[in-house]
This record gives sequence, C-alpha cells and structure tokens, in this order.
Amino acid sequence: MKIIHEPSHMISLICRVLLWWLLLHFVLITRLEYRMSLTGIWLTLVALRKEIVLLLWACWLWIYHHRHIIQLWNHQPLFRLISVLLALTLASTWLVSAFWWYALSSYIMAAKYNLVWFGIGRLGYISGSMVDWWVVKRIHKRYIVVIKCALLLSVLWYAVIVVKPWALKFLWYNQYVYEWTLNAQPPAVYYSEMTSGIQRNQFVFERPITYGFWLVMLWPLFFVAVLRHKPISETRLWWLLYVLAIVVTFSRAARWSWLIQLGILGYRTYQHNFKRFARTVLIPAVMFIIWISALWYHQIFGGWRQFSNTWHINALITSVHAVQDHRFLWRWPGSVGPASHHFGLWYNTENQFLQVWIEYWLVWFIWWLSLFMVIIIGWWRVWIYHRKRNKLGDYLIAYSIGMIGLAISWIVLHPWVDRMVVWPMMVLVGISRWTYISLYNKNSSID
Repeated sequence: MKIIHEPSHMISLICRVLLWWLLLHFVLITRLEYRMSLTGIWLTLVALRKEIVLLLWACWLWIYHHRHIIQLWNHQPLFRLISVLLALTLASTWLVSAFWWYALSSYIMAAKYNLVWFGIGRLGYISGSMVDWWVVKRIHKRYIVVIKCALLLSVLWYAVIVVKPWALKFLWYNQYVYEWTLNAQPPAVYYSEMTSGIQRNQFVFERPITYGFWLVMLWPLFFVAVLRHKPISETRLWWLLYVLAIVVTFSRAARWSWLIQLGILGYRTYQHNFKRFARTVLIPAVMFIIWISALWYHQIFGGWRQFSNTWHINALITSVHAVQDHRFLWRWPGSVGPASHHFGLWYNTENQFLQVWIEYWLVWFIWWLSLFMVIIIGWWRVWIYHRKRNKLGDYLIAYSIGMIGLAISWIVLHPWVDRMVVWPMMVLVGISRWTYISLYNKNSSID
C-alpha cells in the first residue's frame, strides 16, 4: 500500500499504463472481438478499461490528496476558472436532460466526445503539482521511445501491406473488407478508395486518419526532443520516417496540418535563418507532398475520394443550416455524430466547432471554446516569455503547436473525439503545465 501514498511512483505508473493502453487500444479490442470471440458485457468492460483507469485515478487523488486539491482551488485562479466552466457546462446540459426528457445517456456520450479531454487535463494538472521534474522527464523520455518504435514498426506494417497484404490476417485484419463494414467483419486494410486504389497505412490504429492525427499531435514534441538540436545529416532517417508516415496515411487533413506545424516550428527554431530552413526543409517537404499527390491523383483525389470531398462540403452546409434553425435552442447533446451513432442517429457535422455548437448551443459553445483558448493562451505565454530555453518550456510550446494542428483539422473533421489521439496529449500536457509553473516560479533548473 506504500505506493498509493507516494504520488511520484503512482502517477508515473498510471501514466505508463494509460499511455501504452491508449496506443494499443484498437488492436487489443480487435483480438478480443474477432479472434477470441469475446462479446457482451465482458468486451464492454475491456473497452472501458481506460475510462475505469481515469475514474480510479480521480478517486485516488481525492481520497489521498483532497487537501492538496483544495489548496489548488484556493490559490490557483486558473484552476478555479477551468473547473467552474467545466462543471457549469456539465451541470447545465444534464439539467436540460431532465427538463426535455432526453435520455441521460445521450448527455453522457456527448460529454465523452466533447468534454472528457478537459477532465483528463485536470487530472494531469493536479498530478503534476505533486511530482518532481525528473518524473515528468522520465514520462516524456519513455513516450519518445514509443514514438520511435511506432515509426519503425509502421514502416514494416506498410511494407507488408504493399508486398503481402494477406499476411496481416495474422494480426486479425482483412484486405477484402472495407471501412463501412467494420461492425460486421474484422478490420480492413484500408484503401485510398472504397474498393481499390493505393492501400493506406493505419498501423495499429482504428483508421489511417487516426494514425495521421496521432502523428500530427506528436510531431512538434518529436521535433523539439529529437530533431532540433542535431543537424539534418544526423537525423535524416527520422525525418524520412516521419514524412513517409504522414504521407502514406493519405490523409489530406493530416498532411496539410503537418506542413503548417512544420512552418511554425521552423520559424520558432530558425527564425534568424528561416530562409535557409525554408529552402532546405519546408519547400522540399511541400514539393514532395505535391509530387506524391500528382503521381497518385486519382487514388487520392479522384473517384471515391472526390465523393469524400463532396461529403465534407455537404456536411458543412447542412450543419450551418442546423445552426440557423437552432439559434435559441440547440438540438441536444448527443444528437450529433459520433455521439449520435450510438443511438441510431446518423447526423454528422464533420466539423468539431459546429458539432459542439449544435449540441450545446451558443452559450455553452463559448464556455467550451473558452476552456480550449485558456490552454492555448497559457502555452503561448510560455513562448512569449520563455527567454531562457529549457526542455519543459519547449515541451509546452510543442503541445501548443500540436493542439493548433489538430484544431485546423476541426474544420473538416472531429479528431478531438478520438481517445487514442487526444487523451495521451492531455495527460502529458496537464502534468507538464503545472511542473513548468512550479519550477519556473522557483527559478529551478529544468534542463
């Protein structure tokens, strides 16, 4: 029981377990469901193991460290602000459930897809106030190793897809099944079109686009931790692996979000010699992606992919009309996909901003957006006032750029609902944010 009372060891263990579970979530569920034929309540419990870990994490913090949480509440205005906004959003929407007689489950599902990542950030923030810098550094170091392993293994994965796609059946994937039949068959080895074209790399993630957004989220962290301090001649392999990993997902949103991030990082890092960076890295990366797009134009943009473009545009137009039709009363939380998919309602905005607006109406949308902007502005202040560089400050700036990259994709998708992408980011961000504030105020060394 000693480990329960020792915050550093317990928090390190929780982060290690949760981050690995999130990475392997889909492939584990695939094995249980399709290879071991696990169904019903037991499969549900396994699928919810990450939510169970979060609940146990929150209970452990309150039981053993509630006095510390009360001190944060009394002395941290930002902590109070975000906590109050989050609580008001949850309470107000659940009260509407009782008034309008909507199923409470729809509100719980909407909170899972729209608000739970704020709660994860709160858990990380509280936990980060109880650990030392060496704990945070060790957690990051381990996750950098995870990223490197994922890049190397995903190359092997894609080589198998291209050369011998049938071999993936040993990992419970099927090359003859396509995206929209996932509920009835083992997962597909994705194609850039529905039934033909270039096969896309999803690695161990649920979909290629999920893998693409995971790469986008982590690219700034990988850049500042692995690539920035070394010449490109020494890190050429990692540059090549990351660019290829982004490209072969054939995710349009992921590619362009990554390029924007690359431009921001290049300016931040090489602002005194940005022209050289643009000439040697940024412009070649843009030209490489344009060349790939032109070479396989039909598979990437034509045929079924063109239908995808039309679908996103139509979903956007329909969602704008829904906002106009619900100026004063929203539809209700859980009425928009992906939350609505659990209730047989297949309405989908394909836009995270409009998804939240339609589900929570303007007032709650402003609160939700305020929570997001508080985090972004907090990290931006690190950039502005970060005169003496240190690793933790750079990590926070990297997370800020990672969040901006995902927010860009909000316009045409809803990547922030994905637990394999957003949850690990919020765990790392919450822990890092408080540690930075604490050590920066003490003028301690965090290199």
